[in-house]
Amino acid sequence: MNSDTGFPAVKHDTLRASTRVYTALYSAGTFLEVILGWCSDTPDVFTRKANMTSIAKWSARLIVVALLFVTGVRAQNTDVVTTQFVKILDFAELEYPTLARHARIQGVVVLRVQLDDRGNVISATAISGSTYLVPDSIENVKKWHFEATAARPMIIVYDFRISDGLCAGPCRSQFLIWPPNFATITTGSEPIGAGVSVPTIPAVHKEGLSLVQFVDLAYPLFAQQARVQGVVVVQIQVDKHGNVVSAEATSGPAMLILTCIENAKKWRFSPGKPTTSVIVYDFELDSGLAECHLSCRDSVSVRGPNFVTIIGGNLILETVDSRYH
Repeated sequence: MNSDTGFPAVKHDTLRASTRVYTALYSAGTFLEVILGWCSDTPDVFTRKANMTSIAKWSARLIVVALLFVTGVRAQNTDVVTTQFVKILDFAELEYPTLARHARIQGVVVLRVQLDDRGNVISATAISGSTYLVPDSIENVKKWHFEATAARPMIIVYDFRISDGLCAGPCRSQFLIWPPNFATITTGSEPIGAGVSVPTIPAVHKEGLSLVQFVDLAYPLFAQQARVQGVVVVQIQVDKHGNVVSAEATSGPAMLILTCIENAKKWRFSPGKPTTSVIVYDFELDSGLAECHLSCRDSVSVRGPNFVTIIGGNLILETVDSRYH
């Protein structure tokens, strides 16, 4: 348990072990396909090529699915808040807060919520976010409803964005949900009319960081093959020099967490008072991209000071039958 925030810390050794086991079995699945492909080329079993192909494909896929399940169970046994087995049933749309829009306040709000055994949100507290965005986010998340399960904590992330375009009249918001725990609220810029004053912009809730250095990260190959997407929240401790001295995952898919923890330690912020903050990683897979084998070129974009989007390509595990077309 983190003494500064009261939020649970991740057991890194468990995640490393799960990642290594997954990588080993993923490699075993690929090796199995190569062997079966070689066998299907030999004259005495050539007529069985179709059966061999089917066995190879499904063996590799079963290994991926089995490890995804095992890794998820291992993550549940740690203190990380996992969203892998959570399903959202209902939610309410959220308009961009008026004062925040006028003052062009944008960014990420991270909430820790508690669900009861019926899937209702019974409490919500802010881990990070602007004081002009947090209250509306908390009120909104209390209207969300999840599939009934055992009472459990959840991490919900709101991403508030203001585009450069101007609205002729009052700006409307576009609210989108990326199940089960990520929401984006986008609006345009609105000229300030008479009688509307711009509030003094406060420091970001719990942090006022300015990003100095970011190191690219790659979408984990085994997570791409297993089609794992989602949001990872990493809590960081920043010293007076702006260096990240510790990083702990609080929420996210197990197969993505370790990559984010290692990456967060390489960030650097402007010097200032030591503080606690969060970094939010949004992993997305774009199946519309051209197929790539063995590795894909990822698209990585950063919106300071603490939000990263990683878009992975359409990674295809080469199967036996693909060599006969």
